[in-house]
Amino acid sequence: MLHKVGQRPVEADDLAPGLTSQPGHSEFVWPVRGSRVVASLLALTAAFLALSVLGQLLLRLQPDSAPLQSVMRATNVDIEGNLPSLFNALLLLAPALLLGLIARATAPARRVMRRGWGLLSLVFLYLSADEYLHLHELLMAPVRTALHVDGFLHYAWVVPYAALCAALLALLVPFLRRLPRRTLLAFVKAGALYLTGVMGLELVSGRLDVDLGVQNALVLPLTTLEEGLEMVGLSLFIGALLSYLRDDLPGVRLGVHFSPPVPGPADDRSA
Repeated sequence: MLHKVGQRPVEADDLAPGLTSQPGHSEFVWPVRGSRVVASLLALTAAFLALSVLGQLLLRLQPDSAPLQSVMRATNVDIEGNLPSLFNALLLLAPALLLGLIARATAPARRVMRRGWGLLSLVFLYLSADEYLHLHELLMAPVRTALHVDGFLHYAWVVPYAALCAALLALLVPFLRRLPRRTLLAFVKAGALYLTGVMGLELVSGRLDVDLGVQNALVLPLTTLEEGLEMVGLSLFIGALLSYLRDDLPGVRLGVHFSPPVPGPADDRSA
């Protein structure tokens, strides 16, 4: 829950988990801490990657095993519509929501910042849907045919996406210049990791798949590294957004609130 200090009984200093109360009402406040969130996301990333590698290795030992085939499909980080794919989509949806909250909490007078946060929120919302539904793959054959490319550009969706990424970056230059330096550096670090995985290694995969076939021995380590960089980059980006909320929007607190139901008149009469 996002709220502004002063609109509720919890003060700005109430950053530790605990009970707050007013007459006839109490609630438990659990603040969202960026470091803990990032640590949890990185632990989940490591678990998903380990399960993906294990499932694929076991299937290589017993390729005719139906249960192992099911396990591989459920845990492979390079397959759409399974739990790792959902996790990756949620890693993109979380920044979309945080960016939207920051845009809403930014003063209307700061137009460049408000619009920048809002635009990024929409971009990440689309990327979340794209990640889970693999919409970008619809562009591969048409772009490859239109541009007559292959090899490193075998997965030709990277061409229009790279162009859109460059256009977005140019559009956001005024916004990026106004960011606090620590936030900008955190964004650059997270973005570099994410783009290296999602585009850089996709280029390498394209070349290897053309030269060695799609079942070459490098598929497993390469896809694991590719998806791992994406997940780590997104986890760090979420942490950077949470740090910005904490340090640069002091009138805003993000936390989870648990409130017991308040007995109403009907409950009092029934008692």
